Amino acid sequence: MPSLPNPNPNPRSRETFVEKPFVGQPCSSLEGCSGGAACICSNPRECKCECPKEMGYSVSSDGKSCRRTRRRLKEKCRSDVDCGAAFSECTSGGCRCKSGFQRDGSGGCKPVAYKCVNHAEPLKFDNKLTTCIVQKMHRDSEADDVIGQDEGSTVAVALPSANSSIALSPRRSSSSSASTADTKRCP
Repeated sequence: MPSLPNPNPNPRSRETFVEKPFVGQPCSSLEGCSGGAACICSNPRECKCECPKEMGYSVSSDGKSCRRTRRRLKEKCRSDVDCGAAFSECTSGGCRCKSGFQRDGSGGCKPVAYKCVNHAEPLKFDNKLTTCIVQKMHRDSEADDVIGQDEGSTVAVALPSANSSIALSPRRSSSSSASTADTKRCP
């Protein structure tokens, strides 16, 4: 690797500037690469500076650096492949969200309406979609507050990201007269 003298030499210091490797040159993950390239290793001892194609970059005309080839929303494009956001397409010469999707405020596209596989409404708290984990548990464990359950039945419990839990009970016949104010029913 070439070592270039410091452009602002200090007579008391012996610092030198070490240039990072360019696209195509060997590298180490500790030193990295120059020109927007990433140090990609095919095995622990064979690493080379490359432009991350999966991130929308390719080698620029100088052969030493990377340039962005995928476009962000509202940027000019020629085909759908040019657009980097998921669920986007190239229409009218610019990257836009596909039909049924809208900009999410962070450079991507999100669905206009969320539809569950079972045709039920998605889980929401405070009118916001909630990501949760559904776990099956035996009736005698932590879900003792579920009203109107048979003794040996299982319940599904949704755990929202805020680490609070809400018990979801299986659908029961309409003849049940028990109060279910604190219980969300599975569709």
